[in-house]
Amino acid sequence: MQYPRLILCLLAVVGAATASYPDRATLPQRWFYLNANRHGLDPARIDADIALVKRAAAAGYNGAVFEDLNLGLLDMLPSSYASNVRRLAAAAEQAGIELVPQVAVPYGERVLKHNPNLAEGFPVVDATFVARAGRLELVPDRPAVDGGAARVIPRREYRVSAAGGVRVTDPSGHPLAYPPPGATRVLFNSRDNRHVRIQGAGATLEEVGPVNLLRREGTPFRLTTADGEALVEGRDFLPVADPAIEAFRRTGRYSPIHPAPEIRLAPGSRVHEGDRVHAGWYHAALVHQEDIDQGFACLSESELYQIWTRQVEAIDGLMRPRRYLIGHDEIRAANSCAACARLRRSAGEAIAESARRALAIVREVNPKAEICAWSDMFDPYENAVARYYLVEGSLAGGWNGLDRSVEIVNWSDRIDSYRWFARRGHAQALAGYYDGEEPPTDRWLPRVRREVPLTGVMYTTWKSDYTQLEPFAAALWGSRP
Repeated sequence: MQYPRLILCLLAVVGAATASYPDRATLPQRWFYLNANRHGLDPARIDADIALVKRAAAAGYNGAVFEDLNLGLLDMLPSSYASNVRRLAAAAEQAGIELVPQVAVPYGERVLKHNPNLAEGFPVVDATFVARAGRLELVPDRPAVDGGAARVIPRREYRVSAAGGVRVTDPSGHPLAYPPPGATRVLFNSRDNRHVRIQGAGATLEEVGPVNLLRREGTPFRLTTADGEALVEGRDFLPVADPAIEAFRRTGRYSPIHPAPEIRLAPGSRVHEGDRVHAGWYHAALVHQEDIDQGFACLSESELYQIWTRQVEAIDGLMRPRRYLIGHDEIRAANSCAACARLRRSAGEAIAESARRALAIVREVNPKAEICAWSDMFDPYENAVARYYLVEGSLAGGWNGLDRSVEIVNWSDRIDSYRWFARRGHAQALAGYYDGEEPPTDRWLPRVRREVPLTGVMYTTWKSDYTQLEPFAAALWGSRP
């Protein structure tokens, strides 16, 4: 059997430096990542998870980060789900495996199925429509793509199409959208740019109407006459909503490419045939990752924290965990909607306040609980930086949301990251990659252990590949109890 490169590195460390052998005494937390998404709805899959827990215990593991997005949907699921999770939790306790549920995740189904309009949104400003046959029709900007460059109007919503895959960036090369590989169409917001770069054969570009329209207080929809008079929804035009957004409650997915919803004039409207109208709205800031159209909840909306509170209360009643992990990781859109703009804070301040509120929720529900957090959104050597994906502004300062009692589950391959959290007084556990994303050097792990105390390690797989579970254990503490 071929071990991943990190496993080989660990074995080399054990053989070369017996004095630094990382036995159980120096690794009190020996965890693995239990990816059980949706398993609780299928007793057979829970049986498989229980078998995995017993297998891990036999190899010397004593804990698992328990990831299941359905933990955020307990109020929407049949009682059998809770029964199956209780069965898993009981088996884990009997095997000596602590389950650490992930909570306070600000993206995906576990939040947005409760309200898909909570997604973070980009503003569209001053788009032009004309009244025709009782409807408002967009007067689109249709810029030509010349040599991969195109002129655009700032803060507008565009669709680009190209054969064989498409990529769109600002003039500096930073992506304005993240389509899946091979996508031939993608929507993007021009943001503050007047020019964009487009890669793709035969690319065409066209402004679109309110596709992925968000309707919440923090994402207002506005229509005004050519004279600047505000039009009233229900009086001058009929209520507007995007059915594709609402469909998320059922499908758990956004549909990024679809026709814009119609804007119909109301009987007696002050808008008449041929009149021009100016419109502003907010559309979901989506990151398209292969088969996932990923939306991120607005960190400024109080409803997000109400949802988190209900989720933590339900999970605490279901599992009685003594430790939680807050899911502030890879937050790829933030701080761009009106709710965020009103607070006049940086993206980093938004992350920090969100983390504080997540910690407060867990502590209110279970004052004795210990809390962990992923490293990346609080790490200036990873994602706590400027120009991260679609985030508006810099994420620097997000680390101020974590007090020293929070343990960091660190997945970085940079020694500076470990030093950073150690200087801030955080205990740390090391999460290694096991999906073909091993660290680039063969000496990073022993260097971390020489310079920074570690509370433990975690076998981390996003793809549920547990083939190296025992070799990992053998390399770090020996596989025998």
